[in-house]
Amino acid sequence: KNDRHDLYTKDHWLWDGFDAESYRDRLGVLGWYKNQTDYNKGCSFDELFRDPNAKPTPGNRLSKVPVFKQCDPPWSSVSYDTGSVCSHGCGPSALAMVLAYYGHNTNPGKVAGEAMSVGGNCGGCGSNWGMFGRVAKLYGMGESDIGIDEALKRLENGEPIIAATSLYGGHFIALGDKKGDTISVSGSARSDPDAITEAKLRSIGSAYFYVHP
Repeated sequence: KNDRHDLYTKDHWLWDGFDAESYRDRLGVLGWYKNQTDYNKGCSFDELFRDPNAKPTPGNRLSKVPVFKQCDPPWSSVSYDTGSVCSHGCGPSALAMVLAYYGHNTNPGKVAGEAMSVGGNCGGCGSNWGMFGRVAKLYGMGESDIGIDEALKRLENGEPIIAATSLYGGHFIALGDKKGDTISVSGSARSDPDAITEAKLRSIGSAYFYVHP
């Protein structure tokens, strides 16, 4: 488990169970690589996923939605799923951002504990999709699973959305708003982009969660 290649799938090298303090600043986040060659080159998230067509304007970065990085203290080492918030907690981190946007005093560590208490983890893969609604209910909030077209309309109205994406083999991000073709992003991974285009979201997104009062 301490070797740099903990998990291998047909298409991806997934770096799981890593030493976050040693590696996160050198390679960015959770070490997703397209192949062994990219790993050896030390390709960063920016090289693999940065959307060159997304150009956020000043102040566009999620507007009022706060940003929580899952590998930041004090919650990075909080237990979650089969690891920690740092290694498996993108879901609770994304939800914490949206809850905080609506005025709730919370953080990724607190949400991770709540997610575990309601069966929101998935036994090695982080969070299941039912987690968002179950934890939102604890805060008196509602949650709806929506399609991308409704998600885009909500974003145009400035309403945050949580998206399940294919980044790093599976990663939740919070989306803050949509201005023109640019969608602002709040990601819990240190090298998540500030923004993506609608086309990029359509290519990487698989599910969308609308958490609301």
